[in-house]
Amino acid sequence: MTGDVVEKRAPEQPALWDLHCLLCGSLTGQIVDSTFVHDPSCTLPVRRVGGQLRCCRCGGSLLREPGAERQTAAVTLEQARSYNHGKYRVR
Repeated sequence: MTGDVVEKRAPEQPALWDLHCLLCGSLTGQIVDSTFVHDPSCTLPVRRVGGQLRCCRCGGSLLREPGAERQTAAVTLEQARSYNHGKYRVR
């Protein structure tokens, strides 16, 4: 080598991470732009043990994996009933 400088950059970190439980496999939430977002379809509170997030269902440790898309809230029965389905009636 004759003094060539090779510039290496750290790989870019994804802005979206999924947090899965290692024990039960459920999706507990996501990290979106460095902020934890709890799974909107889960009604149980997230557990914290020793400053670490734990699964809201079983208390297991969480595994961080790159996420594909943001979670959306599940539609409740009341919300589904409130939609206007009249335009889909068969005449």
